[in-house]
Amino acid sequence: MKPQDHPAVSAAPPCSKDPGEEMPGLRKLLDDYLVMYALRDDRLTTYFSDNFSGFTGGGDFLVKDNASWVAITRQDFAQVSNALRVELKDVSIQSLSETVAVATSFFTIHLPIKDHILSRETARLVLIFRKEAAGWKIAHSSISIPYQGVRAGEVYPLKDLADRNRFLEEQVAERTAQLSAANASLHRTNEELARESAGHERTERQLQESLASRTHELREATGAALRAGADEEDRIGRELHDSLCPELIGLARHAETLADGSGLPDDLRVQLRALATQAGTAVRRARNLSHLLARPDFAHANFSELLHAQLDHLEKTLDLTCELALDDAFPALDPERTGHLIRIVGEAVTNAARHGCAKRVWVDCVRQGDRATVSISNDGQPLPAALTPGLGLRQMRMRADLLEAKFSLGTGQAGGVVAELSFSTSSDNPAVPDKP
Repeated sequence: MKPQDHPAVSAAPPCSKDPGEEMPGLRKLLDDYLVMYALRDDRLTTYFSDNFSGFTGGGDFLVKDNASWVAITRQDFAQVSNALRVELKDVSIQSLSETVAVATSFFTIHLPIKDHILSRETARLVLIFRKEAAGWKIAHSSISIPYQGVRAGEVYPLKDLADRNRFLEEQVAERTAQLSAANASLHRTNEELARESAGHERTERQLQESLASRTHELREATGAALRAGADEEDRIGRELHDSLCPELIGLARHAETLADGSGLPDDLRVQLRALATQAGTAVRRARNLSHLLARPDFAHANFSELLHAQLDHLEKTLDLTCELALDDAFPALDPERTGHLIRIVGEAVTNAARHGCAKRVWVDCVRQGDRATVSISNDGQPLPAALTPGLGLRQMRMRADLLEAKFSLGTGQAGGVVAELSFSTSSDNPAVPDKP
């Protein structure tokens, strides 16, 4: 039955190459598939080969056997049991050999319920038919929905990610400017209060209370801005890991499956394997970026564990060597202060690799009396004569302020850059016992 002969499937433009001349009935197999899928006809399950592979539009796993795919198909039919309408947009059928053909179709699915999401998307279905002893069977089926972040002229949503990163930077810069203005206002207020409270003990006490309150508000605002930035980074990291990576993995596996098929020209096989390699490289880059953006589990891991894990990941991502010296007496801080310290170290190491072209970084965490010091040095380029602080450096200073720590940045004796953070280990600074 042709799609135009059944109301469940609307007609599509004719194939650019009619397969009927070489493979009679192949277009009919595709048409029958679409009609049975639209009508939720269980006979469709008999069309799949025993040697089957495929993936669903919403899944992040590869199906490798007939029984699993039949179960998924029946789950699909059970979830939406009434007939749906398939609006075909385009069809292409390629004869790869006398026993292998590929049918690609673009269509819109209209559910039997009110829907403003799926009915606006273009589903992309790829079926690989193989001629077996029992006739033509479907050896592979994959369906996908375009990622909305991809723009015209793009394969991956890099522009969308760049726009989101730029938006985040603008938001942090705006918050930083607001905090700077608030700090300037605070200083002006302090000067006015100091002049007015001269010689008056009560006024002096009020000034101290006002100063403490505003300092607390400033730090609360700083912490809120940094948490907002961390939340956005974590969200972007999850989106990369949960959405982009699975799609790229599916693309790579599909290309590998096609490349391993029989009857392909050598040049096409080489191109498919190159595509699979490129997609795999993109997966690794996206996964590394998602790990860099993801928020560590500060509540269930101590500073030593988190620092070792972070430096290990930075070594793999940035292609450098990190050497860590951690004093046994170094204090264990609460999760929030641990988070600030971990992010300062991470930003310093990242800047050393990206801006200083460093290949080796040394991280030293020591305690002397009631002072703890973290030093991050590298073998990269020294500081420029006129340093313009960027967003990363400004955030490092903001985090140092929340730690009530002294922060300095300079050129090392043997070159490179040294970032040093020093803070008190007294009872005024919350600390928790380190895990055994």
